[in-house]
Amino acid sequence: MKYFLLLVSSFISLSSIAQQTVDRKIGQRHDEYINGAWVGQDSARFLYNAFGNENRVFGKQGQMGSWINHFQTSTTYDANQNIRTTERENWTNGSWQKLTKYLYQYNSAGKRTEIIYQIWNTTSNSWRNNGRIVNAYNSNQSLTKRETYNWNGSAWQVSTKQDLTYSSSNELIRHDFYIFSNGVFEKQERRDYQYSFGLVSNYTRYLPNGLGDWFIKSRELSLINGSANPPYNTLKRIQTRDTLNSIWVDSLRIAYSHSTSGLLLQTESDKYNPSNSIWTSLSRSQFDYNPSDQLIEEKNETYQSSSSSFQNSTRRVLTYSNNLVDKTINYINDGNNGWKTSTSSDFTYNNNDSLIYQLNQNVTTSTAVPTNQYFYHYQEVPVGLRDNFKLLTKAILYPNPSDGILRIQTDEKLDRELQISIYNLEGKILWSQITTKPLHDLRINTSDLTSGSYFLELQEISSGNKQQFQFVNQ
Repeated sequence: MKYFLLLVSSFISLSSIAQQTVDRKIGQRHDEYINGAWVGQDSARFLYNAFGNENRVFGKQGQMGSWINHFQTSTTYDANQNIRTTERENWTNGSWQKLTKYLYQYNSAGKRTEIIYQIWNTTSNSWRNNGRIVNAYNSNQSLTKRETYNWNGSAWQVSTKQDLTYSSSNELIRHDFYIFSNGVFEKQERRDYQYSFGLVSNYTRYLPNGLGDWFIKSRELSLINGSANPPYNTLKRIQTRDTLNSIWVDSLRIAYSHSTSGLLLQTESDKYNPSNSIWTSLSRSQFDYNPSDQLIEEKNETYQSSSSSFQNSTRRVLTYSNNLVDKTINYINDGNNGWKTSTSSDFTYNNNDSLIYQLNQNVTTSTAVPTNQYFYHYQEVPVGLRDNFKLLTKAILYPNPSDGILRIQTDEKLDRELQISIYNLEGKILWSQITTKPLHDLRINTSDLTSGSYFLELQEISSGNKQQFQFVNQ
């Protein structure tokens, strides 16, 4: 298993602000339970610079009861502690071999304007350009253009382009995607957004026709409760466009029920059959909370037309200690529309609320069999106050491990434009999307990911502030 390099960015000079000490992860280890014994799989050691930013990572693999070198990464920073370079080496044939390198550039506001990806050429013993991303921003420092390039051996060749347009209140209202082919940018997709009470109320998707013009493909209409504080979505309807008859055709609708304080209590999905103009139940999810508004149970059901009733699908129960999740138990349908335990995870924290141990188990009615465990070690290091700032003060990523769809539990409201990214443990971006949806409406699909550990990163586009969550995909 590979590791994620935690890329910590700061947008003001740390030399001019106050410092404090916080927990920084200096080591981690992952074991799997094999044939009745724990077997080490991988481990990593982390080092930091004087500003508390990670600058070295050393990774090892478990092999035949011992640990061998696997990879190392190094990171450099500019005077404002923006990342300038990251370099990875792999342990090959008894020595370190250069592998990949990233170079970063920023504007005066600390926004990343360029990323160059290079690969080490063993023949010439030099770095060879491979890929490039160029970003442009408006006066509000919102992303307005992103272009990607490939290196053809002597020059950069443009590959894709994204154009983003904003309203006078800096709301994202249009997002266009292009691919460069035969010397021109060809249209790929267009997304238009309209808002009510600061939330997306209409999301329309366009595709190009054979003549290169945009045609409407689908749209999502959301009914917003504007009297709530903060406002929330109560109903979403997804429709496709019948271009022949110039009409909208219903496809799916999702109803949301909330508590008086705005907590999501239930979602219910129905699909539409246009042949008989009938809505049919599809699925239902219910959520329960403790007096501190922390999620303690999520139950998912699917509708069975044969019995005209909802049948149990999956269920997750969470318990807390000192406002931290200390145990999760997952259930599946027992075959008789009851529940049987499936898996569980136990979490242990230190006095600074940093996770130090996680145990995952497969659970039956009578036994619990360990599957894997994670150890985390920390050390207090000095950091700038802005580096210590969290995007959200109280948020939970669930279910974790993921069952295919990730959600974020929080009652906090972020800027209307948010970038969501999923990284593997090596730090490679596997998926990224800019969204204007509120956090409680986000449904992040992880079904295409293989089993393993990943990081989900939220970045508020306007401020650049980030927050990361680690999760396991089943």
